[in-house]
Amino acid sequence: MMSRRALAAALLAILAAACASPPGTGREAWVVVEADAGRSIRVPVGTLLDVTLPGNPATGYAWQRAPGEPGGVETVGAARFEPSGPAPGQGGLEHLAFRVTKTGATALWLVYRRPFATDVPPARTFSVTIVGEPN
Repeated sequence: MMSRRALAAALLAILAAACASPPGTGREAWVVVEADAGRSIRVPVGTLLDVTLPGNPATGYAWQRAPGEPGGVETVGAARFEPSGPAPGQGGLEHLAFRVTKTGATALWLVYRRPFATDVPPARTFSVTIVGEPN
């Protein structure tokens, strides 16, 4: 018989897979990772971006869009956390979903900070330039 921990891990994996791409998008997400920092990424308008960065919400820190971020890329849903293992409090990957909404270049800036500590510089930053191209 399957242990409760194994069952919970299996259910979590199924749930994470179901949330990987919003329903009705009709296309897979373009994955953007930490190694893409500082780069320009050219994608068609309407493309869903899955920005995947290392994080650990158990510390109170989370990736979030920098204040005052210009348009051209809209946030789609809430961030999703994928733990790197079964241990509670363990780090892993945070997935943030965005959709490209217009042609031209848009700087996408993200900050890693505690949401309540806006007067403190972020622990880390991440940026890419998203270039929306006509379909």
